[in-house]
Amino acid sequence: MKREWFTLLELIMVIGIIFILIVTFRNVFQNTNKDYLYAETCVNKIHWDMNNFLYSAMTSRGLYISTWSITGTIFPQQYTVSIIPENNEIKLSYKTQENTTWTYIQYDLSSETLEQYYCKTNNYTINMSWDEFDIVINKTSLQDQTLPTFTINDGSEIFTQNTKINICHKSGTCKEIANFITDIRTQNIQKKRCVLINEEWIDCLKRDQ
Repeated sequence: MKREWFTLLELIMVIGIIFILIVTFRNVFQNTNKDYLYAETCVNKIHWDMNNFLYSAMTSRGLYISTWSITGTIFPQQYTVSIIPENNEIKLSYKTQENTTWTYIQYDLSSETLEQYYCKTNNYTINMSWDEFDIVINKTSLQDQTLPTFTINDGSEIFTQNTKINICHKSGTCKEIANFITDIRTQNIQKKRCVLINEEWIDCLKRDQ
């Protein structure tokens, strides 16, 4: 005999599955949490570019340049990552053998051009706080052993430096969503992401480890 209707047990199971899916994904469909997801795309993009830049410097891979004057791979004498919270700016620059400094990538987080990375939307902007500093990788240290390879602020007695990343909604309220931690000892920039966002808009309750 052909069965045409669901049994009560099957209906309960289907309703239960739908309920679980709704509970699981409800935050994704809320505007505020979608803003956090979009902002994380911005943070991931910037973090990837900074670490890729540092990796190129530390491994002497060189940089691929495509400008009006040159196209190809170059091997700079110095690589610099500048964190400028006052201008809400991150700049990756390099110095050539002719001692000329050029900008490789510049992130102005207030700029409209970064909308493609979700660094700014109609609902929020991304900004940075804490101190300005430079991370410098000297390739000339291969010839001059007195030069440190990896320094923060021209070799000052600092081993780590933090940069706080905030998401600020159009209402004027700002909340920390991530932290970039630069460490001379590991020679990289770690990203600590907020994994628990609370409605009270206070600092992170928990971070990635």
